[in-house]
Amino acid sequence: MPRFKPVKPSEERVGEETNNDIDIKVNSEIDILNRYIKKVQTDLSDLKYFFKDREGNREFITRDIDNIGNNLRRSMNKLYDISLYTGMKIDERQDLLFKVDLEFHQNGEHLHIVFPDLLPRRISDRSPVDREHIRRMYYPSFKEYFSNNGSVIYFQKAVIIYTHFFDSPDKMVDHENFETKVVTDILTSYLFKDDSPKHCAILMDYKIGEKSHTEVDILPFKQMKDFLKEHSPTPKQA
Repeated sequence: MPRFKPVKPSEERVGEETNNDIDIKVNSEIDILNRYIKKVQTDLSDLKYFFKDREGNREFITRDIDNIGNNLRRSMNKLYDISLYTGMKIDERQDLLFKVDLEFHQNGEHLHIVFPDLLPRRISDRSPVDREHIRRMYYPSFKEYFSNNGSVIYFQKAVIIYTHFFDSPDKMVDHENFETKVVTDILTSYLFKDDSPKHCAILMDYKIGEKSHTEVDILPFKQMKDFLKEHSPTPKQA
């Protein structure tokens, strides 16, 4: 069953526009979206070629990655514009296009969250990955979980431990506070008074695993020593 009510062809007007007006606009938006996708396909083809000599073509590789990222962002924004004509509510449209499902495991005061992939990284200052993009991806899952299950409010100091798993040592890269800050802000809105050092410590760790992804653990600061012993991480202060 569809999650939204489509516009009926029999309706002569939707607001001030006829269905024919809407068809023309939607077709125009789809044509623009198609152009963005073709640009991505072209740059991907070039990227394959340039990677044959990655050292000599570093400048072209960076350019193509930047172009692909920007056109993917434009594609998602354009798809969002097209969804305006479906009759879906704003939250439904955002969830459909951006929501990433997360796994939540609560054990007393310890909350464990599994992300299906690594947190998105900003490759350069011009990278299309911005904080609002990351928030749109993850906030719906946090909101759904805490609305249905409530939340443990940490009145005493707690710790957030970000663990980034990589499926190969060659793929290990350093994550910036840029990526984790959005998730920390979301967690703070549900769990903490604020994310100042007085109330919350933040650690980051890097491990090799079967699949590249990120996991987050939130627990009372006084339990951190036992947690680190059990999981044997070598966290880096964020």
